[in-house]
Amino acid sequence: MASSLIRTNKDYVLALSRIALGLVAFPYGAQKVVPIAALWGGDGFGAAMRVYENTHGLPGFLAGFLILAEFAGGFALLLGLFGRLAAAVVGVVMGLWMILVWDTGWFVHAGPSGQLRHGIEFYVLILALCVPVLLRGSGAFSIDLMVQNASKKG
Repeated sequence: MASSLIRTNKDYVLALSRIALGLVAFPYGAQKVVPIAALWGGDGFGAAMRVYENTHGLPGFLAGFLILAEFAGGFALLLGLFGRLAAAVVGVVMGLWMILVWDTGWFVHAGPSGQLRHGIEFYVLILALCVPVLLRGSGAFSIDLMVQNASKKG
């Protein structure tokens, strides 16, 4: 099981997809988790939980899961650690967000009150980046590749 989670090759395109995905997902999660979240413009875990529960109507356990999954999944992608699993987790999180904002349309735009509303185009791009990592692994410059190569030698 673990070997199939880390199976990959020295593919630089996979590395680019994985790192780009991690560079987007990790800060989104970190702004909700890290105490110094102001570095990324976030208000922290409590504020994110309130928004997810009150604005989007998510139960607390699901809101907490989404926040932690985005953070941990993004970090794992940056490291190339269990890249397939991390891409699946980030894909599920972004897929759920896409469903939540589906009624707003394709593009980011100002809603009736002038408040910025997310479209689904961002989530489509993120899901597209998840697919190659999910199917083929972390690629070059990853912990997965280092572990795989070390297990072949030993």
